Amino acid sequence: MGDTVADRSGIDLWRGFVAGDLPPPPLHHLTGAMPVAVEEGTITWTMPASRWLCSPTGFVEGGFLAYLADAATATASATLAHNADGKLVVTALGSSLLLPGRNSLNPKNQDER
Repeated sequence: MGDTVADRSGIDLWRGFVAGDLPPPPLHHLTGAMPVAVEEGTITWTMPASRWLCSPTGFVEGGFLAYLADAATATASATLAHNADGKLVVTALGSSLLLPGRNSLNPKNQDER
């Protein structure tokens, strides 16, 4: 594995984030989202459903759910790149929310099904 981000393949870069060898991605500080497992072509992310990400009614805002889907899609693609500076872009991302994201920290939403 290389000494700098630019020396790493896409999968080695994301393995570095998962292992804690690299600082978390910048949006982690805003959302708490972090990659927790990585294999070639797949990556698992987590993001706490904190009240800070919720609407006044207690549901996680759809934009944060879309961000999490975009992060997973883009980084899974990056695990297939031969180097970290490969040009990988998610060209289309769509979402249809049938039910709002539930915030497990909000007792009001615990009983709603």
